[in-house]
Amino acid sequence: MSLLLPKRLAAAGTPLIGRTGPCSILPGAVAVLPGRRRIYRTRGGASPWPSDDFNRANADPLDGNWTARINTWLLESNTARRSSGPYAEAEHSVALPSGDATISARILCKQFMAFYLYGRYVAGTGNCTGYSAIVSANGGTLGILVLAKWVPDYTVLGRYTFSEPAGDIPESTMELVMNGSDLSLKWNGTTRVTVSDATYANSRTGAAIGVYDNYTGESWLDTWQTGAVT
Repeated sequence: MSLLLPKRLAAAGTPLIGRTGPCSILPGAVAVLPGRRRIYRTRGGASPWPSDDFNRANADPLDGNWTARINTWLLESNTARRSSGPYAEAEHSVALPSGDATISARILCKQFMAFYLYGRYVAGTGNCTGYSAIVSANGGTLGILVLAKWVPDYTVLGRYTFSEPAGDIPESTMELVMNGSDLSLKWNGTTRVTVSDATYANSRTGAAIGVYDNYTGESWLDTWQTGAVT
């Protein structure tokens, strides 16, 4: 079984992340990090960089500063999960201070699932725009990480694959780093993909999350954070 691209791309008949498709995903060596990161505020007040720890009451669709763009997410057990789909995408309504940014999240990814972190997203449009870091568990023993862009269609910029004998990818941290034309994808703090691409200028400051769910087990995204590139 292969994962499919979001609706717009799937219409062109192109598999998003599949074991035999042209866009097999990249992953990095997985390390299980115990616990969840805490979000701290500086003494000078709230950070201008948006974040969400999802620590609030269950909600369907996902509440807070999230706007559904393709199908819907929900909030359950202090984590964000797909509600309708199979692909769902939600945009954060608070623009980042700059398109030069880091975007990260904790992710638990079961077999036949994929999660997406979007940066330099076109605000208010939805339907897969900007750059995205993607993790996919394609079934069997393969995990894949992909750094991609979405113009005019899904284009793989770089990838990394790793062995995951259990099939499911345990709780891990994925991070998208954008600094001018220099882009990278980090997995549990280790850079796994680096590319250069100038398609989207750093004047674009939208951000979004996506999930493709073809599995009935527990999978989720948590501790979504953005920040300045250091």
